[in-house]
Amino acid sequence: MMERIRQILDSGSWGTIGPYSQQAAALLAHQSDAKYALLTHSAGSSLEALLRSVGVCHGDRVLVPAHGTRIVTLSPKLTGAQAVTCGHLGRKVSLSDVETAVHDKPEMKCAVLEYGRADQLDEIYAFFQAKKIVLILWSGGNLFAEHKDQSICRWADAVVYSFAEGSVIYAGNAGALLTNCRKIFEGAFAAHNCGRIPGEGATLEFNDAIGGNMRITEWQSAIIFEKLSERAADKR
Repeated sequence: MMERIRQILDSGSWGTIGPYSQQAAALLAHQSDAKYALLTHSAGSSLEALLRSVGVCHGDRVLVPAHGTRIVTLSPKLTGAQAVTCGHLGRKVSLSDVETAVHDKPEMKCAVLEYGRADQLDEIYAFFQAKKIVLILWSGGNLFAEHKDQSICRWADAVVYSFAEGSVIYAGNAGALLTNCRKIFEGAFAAHNCGRIPGEGATLEFNDAIGGNMRITEWQSAIIFEKLSERAADKR
């Protein structure tokens, strides 16, 4: 690990999109059965980038659970949207909870739910797909979580991981987003990279902002890459 840190120090690329952030993202996507992954400086910023990527802005409605991790229940505030709650305190969100909330507030653009606190995840996702509502699933430190023996990336439009304390991989207050949708990935990439999409200097237009610097540091990326590499070696 110290050799990787020395390489980063010598390179001068400490806080930008460098080789370790790209390699770690590719390895994370592979191990999570997702097409795309993006590392950010925090899980909260990953969530914000996703909300912006699907066009959630001031006044939009976002479905969130009535009870759960604070960043999940407050996530609409990241882009000035309005929270529409579903479910009940102390209980997991059910399909009927979601159906009732969407029926009462049909103009819903996005939903943010939490892995482990939603029953019938496959049925909930199918319902959202039919209603053309984007589902973002907060997995937190539960990296590589599964539902029905498949990666949770199969059961949501995007998933958010945390590398904060208590996570399977601890790398400071870092985060990641995973998705199988290229459009969502490119929008989130732009939101986290001052408006620039991958590989070019073009910008994407957002309703209220072009995005900010949510990039992860190379130091944190190196730690994540090291741990993911160890995990891959253990599975051989």
